[in-house]
Amino acid sequence: MTSKNLSYKTLVRRNLSSRLWAVVLTLLGSLSALLLPVFVFNQDFQRRMEEYTHLTEAGRTAVTKEQILREAQENIFQILSMDNPFIKIVIVFMAILCGVAVFRYLHDRQQVDFYHALPMNRGRLFVLNYISGILLVLPVFLIVFGLTVVAVMSMKLGGLLTAGGLIQTFLAHIVFFLLNYTLAVVCTVVTGNTIITILLGVWAQLGIPLFAIMIDAWKMSCLQTYVEHANGWYFMSPIIKYFATSAETQGMSLFGASFDSVSGMRALIAPTIWTIVLLALAYVLFVRRKSERAGTAIAFAPLKAPIRWYMCLFMGSACAWLFKTLFIGSDNWEWFGLLLGIVLFHAVVEIIYDFDFKAMFHHWKQMIVICIVAVAALAGLRMDVFGYNRYIPKETDIAAVGLWNMADRSRYGFNWGEPKTRDIVPLTDPESIHLVTQIAERLVPQVGQALFPVDSETEQENNPYTDVYIHYELKNGKRVSRKYVTGEKLIRDLLDPLMQSEGYIKSYMALQQAQIPENTADGDIRLQVTAQMVPMGLGTNYVIEKTTDIERVLDALKEEQIRNVAKHNQEIPVMQMRFLGSAEEDQTAFEEEMYSFLMTDLREMSVYPSDTQTLALLKQLVGLEPQPLDVTRVEWIEIQQFPTKLVADSDDAMEKLITIRDPETIAALTQDICSDNQIYSAGKDVTWENFDRQDYLEFRLYYRDGNRGTSGVSARYPKGKAPIELLRQITGLPLRAE
Repeated sequence: MTSKNLSYKTLVRRNLSSRLWAVVLTLLGSLSALLLPVFVFNQDFQRRMEEYTHLTEAGRTAVTKEQILREAQENIFQILSMDNPFIKIVIVFMAILCGVAVFRYLHDRQQVDFYHALPMNRGRLFVLNYISGILLVLPVFLIVFGLTVVAVMSMKLGGLLTAGGLIQTFLAHIVFFLLNYTLAVVCTVVTGNTIITILLGVWAQLGIPLFAIMIDAWKMSCLQTYVEHANGWYFMSPIIKYFATSAETQGMSLFGASFDSVSGMRALIAPTIWTIVLLALAYVLFVRRKSERAGTAIAFAPLKAPIRWYMCLFMGSACAWLFKTLFIGSDNWEWFGLLLGIVLFHAVVEIIYDFDFKAMFHHWKQMIVICIVAVAALAGLRMDVFGYNRYIPKETDIAAVGLWNMADRSRYGFNWGEPKTRDIVPLTDPESIHLVTQIAERLVPQVGQALFPVDSETEQENNPYTDVYIHYELKNGKRVSRKYVTGEKLIRDLLDPLMQSEGYIKSYMALQQAQIPENTADGDIRLQVTAQMVPMGLGTNYVIEKTTDIERVLDALKEEQIRNVAKHNQEIPVMQMRFLGSAEEDQTAFEEEMYSFLMTDLREMSVYPSDTQTLALLKQLVGLEPQPLDVTRVEWIEIQQFPTKLVADSDDAMEKLITIRDPETIAALTQDICSDNQIYSAGKDVTWENFDRQDYLEFRLYYRDGNRGTSGVSARYPKGKAPIELLRQITGLPLRAE
């Protein structure tokens, strides 16, 4: 019994004393990533406070004392939260280093004989070694983390820190250390060579995310209706998951995009479970590992084939994609790259396994099978044998739908960001589900077919391409997305009823989401109303400051947007509204702060001629009515010609600038003209006049602007309203209307 206890103590003492370099590295890394930055930020805080004192005495201060303190507290919070990337680098590096170092004796036959001769069973030996690696890092990290917290509190810069947040951050670092450490242990136990351990560790960390990216790339290339979305497999890597865990929610966010709604301590459940699974796997493999496997590439023969197959398929796909990229326009090279990659990396893996160049084709039959499987998989993907492009769920299986049409984005002002599933506001009413299903049934036969005859430019101009994204949420909880490229007119008769339905408007129109925050005092939020029948700058503005009046106007406009949506498609706005902050508030800061409440697009805040209830209310509240253009204030008009198709040796293809000052000509040109902003907000059937595709004309009106002199505004004509004959005389161009 004494000899056994002595062996346990000796082993732990030997593991720790022989690896003091790990303790030193952990100490240096933790100090550099935690305590040192705290002193740096404190020094900067003290310097800025001294500057603030001097600037205050001189009367030139640009910031307040509270702002300086707040910035310092935010910097300290970042250091002691999951937003600190430097401590993550230290922890990951030490986890992998210790995981390999503690179990590296398995790769040396003499050391294996020594350890396995100790008077203890394999299971206890594994536990002691595993705990030794943890003791090399975590106690030091805990001490430095605690000292950092004490230092911050003594500096009185911990105003944003909470006890719960600090505990949660510390536990998160421990969990991810154990996860990466355990994975390194598994890779060390599985292999018999340290170099192979490193290669396998890199592959274990990045193999699944890279393979998921590769699969998505091939889907985007081969499947015309594939919609890229946030793939959970991208985060099947301890390192990626660790660095993607943010302080705000303790969930997952990468490059500003959130991919995981799990927050708080619940975000640590999955890493903890994976650590337990990997630990159990490492324990079983360690106990069953044969001593004579030291020095070999893979210590377990049954694992060789699956690893070989996986690497050959991945590297073959990567080579196929490389050749596809190099030889654009030809699909044949990707087949060559696929086969070349499989053959080449099959040989490389065999050489690594046996440490012998002669072994490259030892399993050539497996190589042929892998080639056949890869070719069949790629061919099946290209031919869509599983019917991905043709898939449409049954209406009875659909719980909700969403639709996003590129052609209408700039006309309806949808409030849902990029066309991805998580941004879609679902439509659950039977009418919307039926209409969206009908749209999909009409679009599916068009997949893979040419939309227009070759060289049919006129037809493409009259029926331009558009991307339509359709999203289904099934009753079983599954979400499905498809993207279709089609001619805009093909589904217009179905899109219009969908977009004019009450359910669609309430879900997607930005104005419907606008709301005044509770407890808003009069003047905190103001509503500016502009008589918008004239170009920007010539109208009359009025600001409504009473909160109850603003709510009355919003409610009236929301109601009429639903009732008059079909009429709006053929109308030009006569008034426009926008939210303002208080008179003393910076408008940019106000819009950034209040966007979550006032989710309105400028187009959505337009008042149209059919909105009689809103117009009457505005007249009652502020006495404002639509106003015609005061032509007497327009001093001159500039017409600039921009050729869109240059014709060689033709003066008509040159850019020109024409100035009109004659009052009668100005009156004729401005009879039906509108501001750019009006046309931008107009209905989809009232787009501006493009004339022909030979020349593009830009109009700019210059008018007297009170005491400020002369100002200019850009203007456009509604469709069919341009004075074509007069413009032909002025420009000398053979213009034709749309």
